[in-house]
Amino acid sequence: MRRVIVFALIAVMMLGAVPSARVARAQGDTGTSMFQGNPEHSGQQPGPAPEGLPVQQWTFQTGGPVRSSPTVVDGTVYVGSKDGNLYALDAVSGEERWRFSTGGAIVTAPAVSDGRVYVSSFSGVLHAIDAALGEPIWQMQTTSATSPVVVGDLVYVGASDGSLLAINGETGVIRWSATFAGFAVGTPAVAGQTLFVGGGSQMRAFDKDTGKLRWAYEASADVSVTPT
Repeated sequence: MRRVIVFALIAVMMLGAVPSARVARAQGDTGTSMFQGNPEHSGQQPGPAPEGLPVQQWTFQTGGPVRSSPTVVDGTVYVGSKDGNLYALDAVSGEERWRFSTGGAIVTAPAVSDGRVYVSSFSGVLHAIDAALGEPIWQMQTTSATSPVVVGDLVYVGASDGSLLAINGETGVIRWSATFAGFAVGTPAVAGQTLFVGGGSQMRAFDKDTGKLRWAYEASADVSVTPT
């Protein structure tokens, strides 16, 4: 069975309709990106839309199915595979720049900020990796985690043991944490000073810097979606 990076292929087909000189601008100038493009998960991208119909530029084969959404920053596509590797690919040519083994299947989207890539895997480890070199910076043992969200110097991630963690992105030290009576299965979203996340049967809002609970809403069933 052919295993092809489906989501990366879609992204590259879109980029194929845009002159390469405009790729960096279309991705934004902040050097930061994550699931759905930003902490609010709006799915919006700055810059002009692609012109014309998408044209396939390249494909890249991994050793397993790809369920991870790609993250594209500064001309590099970062995408995980169920083969346990995080791949860094040239956005124009598809050439592999590096790969990093996490020891477990990756099904979440990596986040990139300040020259670091953050990614979690089924091995129960959250990794911080040098975005240019593919070398490890720090790692933290968690349970299977959601896609990381980065705002300022903090990395936010929910875990399957019902915990929500706010971690210093440079050092890997936990700033604050919260616990749910159920799985924290939704990737957190941040807007302004407030972090929103679902876990168990609740949707909660926290102060993003201190972890102070602002409000909680009790749903009639488990909350398993990502807020936006």
